[in-house]
Amino acid sequence: MNFGPVYFNGRGAQLNRTLVRSDFSWRLHKDLEWTVGKLSLEKKLNVHRGPVNSVCWSSTGQQLLTGSDDRNLVISTPFHSEPKGETIFSGHQANIFSAKFLPHTDDQKVASAAGNGRVSLIDLGVADGLEVARSFASHLSAVFDLVTSQWEAGVFFSVSGDGTIRQFDVREAHCGCSLLLGNQHCSPSGYTAAALHPISAGRRLFVATRDGEILEFDRRRLPSAEPVWLSRTAQKSAGSNCRISSLEFDHSGHRLLASYAGGSICLFDVAAGSSKDAEIAC
Repeated sequence: MNFGPVYFNGRGAQLNRTLVRSDFSWRLHKDLEWTVGKLSLEKKLNVHRGPVNSVCWSSTGQQLLTGSDDRNLVISTPFHSEPKGETIFSGHQANIFSAKFLPHTDDQKVASAAGNGRVSLIDLGVADGLEVARSFASHLSAVFDLVTSQWEAGVFFSVSGDGTIRQFDVREAHCGCSLLLGNQHCSPSGYTAAALHPISAGRRLFVATRDGEILEFDRRRLPSAEPVWLSRTAQKSAGSNCRISSLEFDHSGHRLLASYAGGSICLFDVAAGSSKDAEIAC
C-alpha cells in the first residue's frame, strides 16, 4: 500500500502514524486469516471434563500442563505415539484458572491458582513418586493468572481479582509470600493478568485490570511505584466485556498482545509508552 508523502508537521505526522497503524492492522488481519486458513487439527487430548483455562509447555517442549474448571491439573505427552495425560493432585476445591511449570526446576515444580483465591505449589520430584501440594490462602478472591520469572529461579507472582499481586519465593523454607502490588491502581474489580517484559531482566511488569486498562510498573520500586498507563484506548474495541484475560509479549519485547474476555485481541506497541498510539491493531 502506498500512502503518499510523509509529512513532518504536527498534523501530517499524526496522519502518517494513523495510516501506518491502519496498514499494519490490515496486514495483521490478512496474515492471521492466511495462517488460520492453513491450520488443521493434528491431535486432540481428551484429558479434562470441563473447560480448559490454562495451557503451559514444559521447558523441553515435550509435556503440556493444563488446568481446568474440573479442578484437575493434567500433564500430557502430546507427541507420543499414544498420547496420555496424568492427573496430578493439586488440592484445589475451585476452578483452576492458571498453572505453570516453574523455570529452572527441571519441570519438577508446578504452581497453580484457583477461583477461591488459593495458590498451590506442587513438587513432582519426591522420592516415592507422589506429588506434594502446599496450599496458600493468600488472596480474598479469584487468582486469574500466575507469572513466572526466567531470571529468578523459584520466583512467581499471583494476580488476583482482590486487587493485589503477590510474590512467592520457593527458595525460602516456607515459600515466602509478600505483597508486590496493592489495589491503589485498580478498580474494585482488581487485576486479571500480567506479564514480565522479556528483555528487562524482570524489571518491567505489565498488569491488566478487569476494566481493560494496561499498566506498566518498575518492579524495583514496588509497591510504592506509580504506573505508566500503557493503554486505556482498547476498551472500545473490546466491546462491553473489556476484561483482559491474558497478556503475552513477542520475543523482542516490542509488542504486547492482549486477549479480552469478550473475544477481542489487541496488539500494542510497547515503545509508544503511555501514548494512545500504543494500540496498533485490534
